[in-house]
Amino acid sequence: MISTKGDYGLRAAIDLARNYSSTDPVQVKDIAERQDVPKDYLSLIMVDLRKAGVVESVRGPRGGYRLTRPPTEISMGEVLEILEGPIQMLECASTAPAAVEHRCSQHSGCSMRNVWSYLTETIAEVLYRTTLEQLCSPDLVPLQIESKKSSARRSRATA
Repeated sequence: MISTKGDYGLRAAIDLARNYSSTDPVQVKDIAERQDVPKDYLSLIMVDLRKAGVVESVRGPRGGYRLTRPPTEISMGEVLEILEGPIQMLECASTAPAAVEHRCSQHSGCSMRNVWSYLTETIAEVLYRTTLEQLCSPDLVPLQIESKKSSARRSRATA
C-alpha cells in the first residue's frame, strides 16, 4: 500500500508539474490548500523531495518550490521510491540489500517468489513509465493496462 506520505507527495509533485511553466515558485500553503493536505506534513515531504533533487526551494517572502526538471522527466516511480522506499510487493521479492538479509524460511524453495517478483517488476515498470506530465493531463498519453483476469472475464462473458 502507498502511505499518505507517498500519496501527498505525488499530489504535490503533480501540482508543481501543473505550475511548471510559471516563473514563480509555488508555496507549500497553496499546494496544501489545493490538494487538501496538512501544510506542516507537506512541508516535511517537500524537504525529502528537495534532498532527492526532484524539487528546489526558493527562499524569501515569495519563495516556495518548483520542479528541477520538466514533468516529462519525472515519474511516479521516482517520487514514490523517494518517499516510500523500494517498490516491492513483499520484502522477500526485493533485490535490495535489506531484503536479502531478511529472507524467510521458505526462500530457497518458495513457489510463490517468482510471482511476487514478476508483480513487483510489473508495478515498478508502470510507475516508472508514468510521468508527472501524463498525470497532469491523462488524455495526453493514456495508459493501456488490462489485466489477464479482466480479459478472461470478458471472454467468458461473450462465450
